[in-house]
Amino acid sequence: MSYSELEEFVHSAKTVTSSVSATSVILIKQGQVVKELHAGLADVENGLEADENTVYYFASTTKSLMAFAVLLAEKQGKINLNSSLADMFPNISFQYIDADQYSVKDLLSHTSGLKHEAMTWTFSYTGLHDEEKRKQYIATLRPDPDAPKGKFNYTNLGYNLFAIWFDSQYKQGWQEALDQLIFDPLKLERITADVDLARKENWPIARPYSYKFAGGKKSIYMAKNNQTLYSVGVFARPLDVASVLSALMTANQNDTPFDPTVIRKSQTQLVKGIESYFTGYGWGWMFSQIEGTDMLLHTGGFDGASVQISYLPEKSMGVIVVHGESGIVANELNGAITRLAYKAMLGIDNSADYLSDMQEMTEITGFVKRSQQKIVDKHAELSARTEKSKPFLNSILGRYTNEMVGDIIISENGGKVKAEWGDLESIVYAGEKADALVLEWRPGKFYDATVSSDGNGSLEIMGWTFSKNVKAKIPGQNRLRLNY
Repeated sequence: MSYSELEEFVHSAKTVTSSVSATSVILIKQGQVVKELHAGLADVENGLEADENTVYYFASTTKSLMAFAVLLAEKQGKINLNSSLADMFPNISFQYIDADQYSVKDLLSHTSGLKHEAMTWTFSYTGLHDEEKRKQYIATLRPDPDAPKGKFNYTNLGYNLFAIWFDSQYKQGWQEALDQLIFDPLKLERITADVDLARKENWPIARPYSYKFAGGKKSIYMAKNNQTLYSVGVFARPLDVASVLSALMTANQNDTPFDPTVIRKSQTQLVKGIESYFTGYGWGWMFSQIEGTDMLLHTGGFDGASVQISYLPEKSMGVIVVHGESGIVANELNGAITRLAYKAMLGIDNSADYLSDMQEMTEITGFVKRSQQKIVDKHAELSARTEKSKPFLNSILGRYTNEMVGDIIISENGGKVKAEWGDLESIVYAGEKADALVLEWRPGKFYDATVSSDGNGSLEIMGWTFSKNVKAKIPGQNRLRLNY
């Protein structure tokens, strides 16, 4: 398959699946970009096409950057890879764990055996945290009974903790750490963990879409900001991410600004025998193989974003696939495009793969249509039930507070009862039982809740209990941007 045939596959697959949002693909060979292609619309509503300047959210693939930054910080003497949680946060009084027992390696390889659901949820979705709340999260880390220390369990937690640690080392926090350690040495133009600044400077950021909302043709309300980037993630042009990958490749090690010993360390495997689409994990990289060649990769996703980056260190090849869309179409395209791209660069015939991948994309179209119809039917069911429950819903207006995860505000606006939880928002639908509610915090994903029917009690959702703050003012008009 030639590069032009790969481009044909991308456009054909997006047409077959009715995916109109942005997709960009970068191919790197011998450390140099040999092909870039862009398809779809970065802004569907305004008809703006994706191009070489489009900036995407790179989600969890940022783990590879964070881990590399830690290795570079070690080279500068800021940290030791055998340092413990206690060493990282000497002023924290840990309530439930012996912090001396958890190392840097444990945290970055997802084997610490620790959990903090409030922290990982807040950092990713609501953004309701400040310096004091982050300290509280660290102090209340607990062992995970379902994933004991030493067992691989993929989670954002270890990387969340390093975002906080970098905050203690750099005046402008972990954003500055990535700038100074990685982005500035490479003289990159459009890559940042400070998306608030990027928006102020009018970077052309792809808007977020999901097949679960308006058929993927209208952007969803969810948009990352600096508070929810603690998850950890960066916004970047694919070409700038390609520059990072190129700097890690064997062919470029004489030209890279990074110490080759640090690069080689970043390519070492820390965990083996993982039964998944990858077989091991290292310093922010998943380990796999393609055509008998070792491949380092990482996937990432959020509502309105899906991405996969990978490279073959010894072949000095790499592939970046990123979308301004979330869901099965984008996720499957990541794998299919990556396979086809590497075979094209390796000179391996992949015509059979082309046909099977197109067939798979056709089959996915049926799944997407059925899923979309289920969501339409769900909304109809919820709306009919909710119309009969207006007196009850109006009786529960108010502010509900939980110490760990913040406030949920339920208010009436424009004839609809709505809920706001930091950056999250939803229409409040009536549940099947008298005290039950349903909230659609994320497009097509419904969360069950219960609320005290006397109007003076509590709200329970996702295992957290929120007490009603009877002294708090009920907002007459909140900032909700609901568009469904």
